[in-house]
Parts: sequence; structure tokens; C-alpha cells
Amino acid sequence: MKFTIASLISIGFACTVAITAPMSAFAQEKNPQPLNYFGVGASNRGAAIESKLSINNRFSVRPTATTKLFEEGDRHATIYVPVTYDFGQTSSGLRPFIGGGAGITTENRQFGGVLTTGADYRINKRLTAVGSVNLGLFEDNRDFSAVLGVATNFNR
Repeated sequence: MKFTIASLISIGFACTVAITAPMSAFAQEKNPQPLNYFGVGASNRGAAIESKLSINNRFSVRPTATTKLFEEGDRHATIYVPVTYDFGQTSSGLRPFIGGGAGITTENRQFGGVLTTGADYRINKRLTAVGSVNLGLFEDNRDFSAVLGVATNFNR
């Protein structure tokens, strides 16, 4: 069975929404602020640094950097800067997202695009759990990363 990149991303996003929708109940805040965070995590290859800067209640910029710690040879880094659409309410504990943007990899110094999907789960006022799947579209290769992490929240 042959899958295209678009169909794999669609399937991944649909699974993310289906799995996380039942868990979206969260205590409502009176004046919810858009969530901003900075955190660390693990990817399918090694370490990851994740962040989120809210533009407004629906759109965010999510810079992410991953390193290839678990592969032999040179240690390469990949940096993605996607703009995402955040589903759900600002006060909701669970917020799925989808988006795209630019990426760069130190492997052969290539620029390209990135498609991303995932979800944030606000654990409490200070911490957020983050999960995302990224597909880097570079000239010579496709870079897939799955990232899970924990971040500390801050207000702008």
C-alpha cells in the first residue's frame, strides 16, 4: 500500500484529534491568556527544544530544534519555525494544532519547508505537556521527527 505525504499527515492529524478530544475538559479561567512556553523533550532521534509564542488566541509560532543523538557519525541539528493554527478554546487544557513554515538542517546546510501537527496539554498554570510530529521537506531528503516534551509556561 502506497501513502503520500499529504495522506500520512492527514491520518496523523485525524488520529491526534480523535485520541485527544475526550480529554479536553479543563477548569475554565475567568480571563484566559494565550499559552506561551519554553521546554525540552525527546524526539525519535535524540533531544529536542520546543517553544510556543502565541500571536493571538488562534495562531502561534512554534520554534523547535532537534538533534540526532542516537545515530552514528556526525551530530546534526534541525530547526523548524512553523506558524500553527490552534484548535479549541484558550482556557481548554488540550489544544491540538496544525501548521507549516520554514526549516533548516545542518546536514548539508539545507533550507526547506516543514509541516507539523500535534497537541499541547496544560498540566497546570506552570507546566504544559507537548507532543508533535514534524515533516521537514528539504532538497535532498525528507526529515521526520516525533517529539514529546514538557515546557514551562510564561506570559508576555
